[in-house]
Amino acid sequence: MTAGLELESRRRIYEYLVANPGVHLRRIGQALGMSTGMLSYHLTYLEREGLVQSEQDGPRKRYFIDRAVKGGH
Repeated sequence: MTAGLELESRRRIYEYLVANPGVHLRRIGQALGMSTGMLSYHLTYLEREGLVQSEQDGPRKRYFIDRAVKGGH
């Protein structure tokens, strides 16, 4: 298992982003039934670990799986 994806909640976020690249925080939260606070915490962790990347889109961020990591899964 990839380091950083030990927790089920992080795996769910990661898998959602594999299937839905470029989504906004609120959409991820709605789809996974997670609060924005919890989701933000986990996304920050996943970004710091290099598994997820984000791009600013006006006032919001869009989240993606890091392209370098995706090839290994």
